[in-house]
Amino acid sequence: MKAALFLLWISFASLCLAQERHVEKAGGFSFVPPSGLPVSRELPGLKFKFHFAPSKDGFAANLNFVDDPVPAPWKDYVEASLDVLRKEVKAELIEKPAPFALDSKIECTRFVYRMSVTGRETRHICFLIHVKPDAAIVATFSSLPADGTTWDDLIAKSIRTFTTTPTIAP
Repeated sequence: MKAALFLLWISFASLCLAQERHVEKAGGFSFVPPSGLPVSRELPGLKFKFHFAPSKDGFAANLNFVDDPVPAPWKDYVEASLDVLRKEVKAELIEKPAPFALDSKIECTRFVYRMSVTGRETRHICFLIHVKPDAAIVATFSSLPADGTTWDDLIAKSIRTFTTTPTIAP
């Protein structure tokens, strides 16, 4: 009985630790990072931290955020974003854009694409998050195509926690 209670306590403690919010003060948002991306790092020239998985086959799956102006209605912004990916980056759309429900009820559109980065094929899950009438946060998760949809549920669970009101200050 004591062993079972101890294991239950350890499981609960692990769950609590995994639920710690990451706050991006400069962007005015927070979210719960996925447990599979334990390394959080600032990169020179970028406003928000990247979240990395351990390297596998010479590539570290990662989740990153950028802010982007929204100079048009949301539907037009989404289509313009897809046009840039198709025409300028030569990306191939794998899953069409679709609404994605956030716990915070902020409007969000999700799609999946594939492209070549430095000669290597990569798969990307993109979330366009409409944080203000004239602004979006773009969250992109990048992995190797060999991982397939392995990460999809974990990343979706994390992005669902996105909110523009940081609930815990670091």
